[in-house]
Amino acid sequence: MIFIWGQFLLAVLIIIIAGSSLSKTGDKIGEKTGLGGLWVGVMLLAITTSLPEGITAVSSVLLVDEGGADLAVGDILGSNLFNLTIIVLLDLLHGKGSFLINVSQRHLLSASLGLILAAIVAFSIVLGKTLSFFGVGLDSILLLSTYLFGGYLIFKSERSQRAEGVLIGKVGSRLCLKFAASAMVVVLTGMWLAHLGDEIAKATGLSHSFVGSIFLAIATSLPEVVVCLGALRLGNLEMAVGNVLGSNMFNISLIFFADIFFRKGPILSFVSSSHALSAILCIILTNILMIGLICRSKKGILRLEWTTIAMFIVYLFGAILLFKI
Repeated sequence: MIFIWGQFLLAVLIIIIAGSSLSKTGDKIGEKTGLGGLWVGVMLLAITTSLPEGITAVSSVLLVDEGGADLAVGDILGSNLFNLTIIVLLDLLHGKGSFLINVSQRHLLSASLGLILAAIVAFSIVLGKTLSFFGVGLDSILLLSTYLFGGYLIFKSERSQRAEGVLIGKVGSRLCLKFAASAMVVVLTGMWLAHLGDEIAKATGLSHSFVGSIFLAIATSLPEVVVCLGALRLGNLEMAVGNVLGSNMFNISLIFFADIFFRKGPILSFVSSSHALSAILCIILTNILMIGLICRSKKGILRLEWTTIAMFIVYLFGAILLFKI
């Protein structure tokens, strides 16, 4: 048991180091391309920092016989829940004054798309059964289609916000190689985490749903944590919030790829109903965040604004519910 947890902590350390490299290279790519921190956070960094969730989800389906689907979907939805609490950490470390008041309301678009994606997942799980196309659920196809269309809307919106005179420079090969190398480390470590998640579930007697929603979710969300903290140090708040919301969008679209490798049928028809609770909690937390972006509250307690305090309370309450189910 100690050996398993030792491997888990080692994987966590590797992800922290690789994630730190991603935040720095991502910020430089944003500067050189002229696309800005919001788009880099929502799309480029979000996809890269979500690679552990993607690899873990697919590996769980392929390598874990019983409970693989629950590990995969639990990791994806649990990661989304944990990602949203990163906003709480950013607010705490930001210093005096409100954090969200300094963030652009353009993030409302990606937050709204995240709401739609989470609602599709919740509805599909509650429904229980769905139609399939070559073994892939139509709900999974809808998730990927919604994400791709949403990515197009975000790109179009961000391009229209940029000044016409912005110069777009070339991204050097060295920078691209560094970014790719960090991403590869994240991918390989994500595969390792999938195996460790199954071992932890067996050793502790905890359900695959809970292990995926809590342990694997937190571990595979560490790149987002490191990237967001790196962006905060660089003063790039747009990239930090964009990474959280963009990762949540991309994470849910990963259900499509897990579904491809899940051969028993549409994956959301075979998972525990407790995952519907995770999706609903994602919707609630995202709604609270959107309220914070709109209302721009300056008041709070313990260096936290009321919005982030509410998000933290909901997350803790949700984690307790998931443990008891």
